[in-house]
Amino acid sequence: MTDDELDSLVRVAALLDLDTHLVTGRTNSYRIATESLQLDADLTVCFTGDGATRADGTEVTREELHAIAARHGLRPVDSVTAKGCQLLVAVDAATLSGKAKSAHKFRIPIATVDDFLAATATGRPLPVGVLDHHGVACVCERCGDSWTASRRGRVCRECRRSPAGAATRHAKSTPVPASESSVDTLVCAECSRTWHRGRTRGRRPHRCPECAGAA
Repeated sequence: MTDDELDSLVRVAALLDLDTHLVTGRTNSYRIATESLQLDADLTVCFTGDGATRADGTEVTREELHAIAARHGLRPVDSVTAKGCQLLVAVDAATLSGKAKSAHKFRIPIATVDDFLAATATGRPLPVGVLDHHGVACVCERCGDSWTASRRGRVCRECRRSPAGAATRHAKSTPVPASESSVDTLVCAECSRTWHRGRTRGRRPHRCPECAGAA
């Protein structure tokens, strides 16, 4: 999945009032690149998830995983940070745990417990998955534009610079279909959002239903 395709899905989710995490969570598996990692000494590793089992069905505890890592010269850590963690090992590589989300954000590779145990036992490189798309999907609450950034934002750069221009750009980006020519596109004077309503006589409202209801 390309960045442009993800951007389109995020935009549609925003128009449907869906959380963009729903999009990224469902598409992560299609944006993860498979790589290999050599378990060199002093490599920092964090573990997440419980219930991991060996091939013979016996359970592997978190303490055992820490001990295995230490025996191979690795340094177990308790949290996933940009500079303090180089590998995340999870029971399920597709997990959406808080640690996994941080790993995706910082482009830290993720491996399964099974692969980690096999790599430490054989000395072979560890298969890992790295989220190919770096950044957080953001949608501007004023104009509906979408972009990616290192951290989540609510208003795009253009709207911060020129709030008046946001309404125009948003109106152009959400045209009314020809079959709905009897529908007016209105722009809220307070939040700059647009909404549609059936064309009627009389004065047009200057505030969207949300802003009017909050008054």
